[in-house]
Amino acid sequence: MTLSWQWLKQYVTVRLTPQQAAERLTLAGLEITDRRVVSDDTRFACEVTPNRPDWLSHFGVARELAAITGSALKGVPAAREVPSVRGPRPTITIKDRKACRRYVGLMIEGVTVGPSPAHLRQRLEAIGVRSLNNVVDVTNFVLHELGQPLHAFNADRLAKGRIVVRRAVAGESLTTIDGVARTLDPSILVIADAERPVAIAGIMGGQATEVTTATTRILLESAWFDPLVTRRASRALGLASDSSYRFERGIDFEQTVVAARRAAAMIIEVAGGHLVGGLVDRRGARPAATKPIMWNPAEAAALGATIPATWQRQRFERLECRVSGSGARWRVTPPSFRADLNRPADLLEELARLWGYDRLPSTLPRPDPLLAAVGSPEGSAPWVRPLRVRECELRDLLIAAGLDETLTYSLISPAELQRLPWTDPVLSLRNPLSQDRRVLRPTLVVGALETVARNLNRRAPGVAVFELGRTYHGTDGSPEERRRLIVALAGLRPSSWDAKPGPWDVFHAKGILDTLSERLIGKPLSWNPITPNVAVGAGAAGAPPIPRSPMPY
Repeated sequence: MTLSWQWLKQYVTVRLTPQQAAERLTLAGLEITDRRVVSDDTRFACEVTPNRPDWLSHFGVARELAAITGSALKGVPAAREVPSVRGPRPTITIKDRKACRRYVGLMIEGVTVGPSPAHLRQRLEAIGVRSLNNVVDVTNFVLHELGQPLHAFNADRLAKGRIVVRRAVAGESLTTIDGVARTLDPSILVIADAERPVAIAGIMGGQATEVTTATTRILLESAWFDPLVTRRASRALGLASDSSYRFERGIDFEQTVVAARRAAAMIIEVAGGHLVGGLVDRRGARPAATKPIMWNPAEAAALGATIPATWQRQRFERLECRVSGSGARWRVTPPSFRADLNRPADLLEELARLWGYDRLPSTLPRPDPLLAAVGSPEGSAPWVRPLRVRECELRDLLIAAGLDETLTYSLISPAELQRLPWTDPVLSLRNPLSQDRRVLRPTLVVGALETVARNLNRRAPGVAVFELGRTYHGTDGSPEERRRLIVALAGLRPSSWDAKPGPWDVFHAKGILDTLSERLIGKPLSWNPITPNVAVGAGAAGAPPIPRSPMPY
């Protein structure tokens, strides 16, 4: 995302240079990856994390800057209700109430579509957005100002003046404003009139209802579309836009009306015309209400710094949270645009960001109260200690044996399982991001082999690794997670003061497993010789057969 420093300063009063502001925002989690001077302005390039869609606008970043610095936040101008004249109101019907939970429509008549005034063009050009015409420029301006996508339809091209939010019918098609004819299916949410689709909801409008210089009546849309439905449609069509980027991450349900009024006031200012019939606000299934989080100010001590309760309350309120209660019991209710705040740990992270990670002292980690409660391995029966404690001991023992811990993907390719081979049922994703990562791993072997191959291919003399992770079994109707350990030894052992490098062998693996067994369950393993099966056809031409253990992975 791109920001303009001069535009940001329209909403917040700060005494910072652009460089200082960039540093403060980056330390607070909004990474400024590039900063450059363009004309008399400074342009920021930002990396916004997926859980913070409220940062995808100038006002959202200004709100964050105000919270960080304690500066005054200015209100968005002209977000008031726009006067209207009598006339027919837009007819809006929502058929898919979950995929579209709110649709706001405004009818504006008597507009004159043409070039935008200089101040509007300059704002958009400052962030690299090309000016098109005064009506479309206003929708783009509000999108980058408030983070709410908008769309303007040529109302004269809407059959019977109707708007219907529905799923596409198989075989329907729509030519979008980029001139491409796109075939639709029922997984795609569309905006239709009385006869045909006129826009792909949340992504792009249709060419037939595009605003042109001949347009005099527009229907302005401000809506809330489901992130998952928008994301699936965008990928199915291979079509993305500034609007879909925001809808996919989730927008503020409560901001649709504010953005519609803001845009209507600006359109009337720069293109003339008047609002007819007032604002129409249709609602589908309402999102779950924001729940308060119970907070004890003393919990901030976990950060290692002394943060006064009054400071905590002020910062929560600057984030537009509602704070009630006193003493050790506060009720902190996040605003509608902060869906990422759900539990006390989230509030603790907010305090760390606003206090400043660079101001937190370096301290030794506190003893784990659970570990202290159960005692040492000698003080309690190993098999009655909690799983987390035993896993910590397991990791310590393996690291002490000279192994490195690895973390590999939980999603793997079916082709990798066939090479083992693997014949048991597997769990597959219905909508994988990649065909190479569409099966939940039923074994840790695939990741271990990838790690060994990657290291040996890069001329590492030897590999000694372990992974403690989950595997996934069963069918879609009865999935099951299991905790598994894998140890992989390959190549040469590292040298030491009393031994030269030598190859890893089965006796080294046996020694490691015996040690783990004695420490964790209090007795050694029993070992029986077996005749390994042979995987037929798994080796290259002329290569010896590859032994395969009959033991389950």
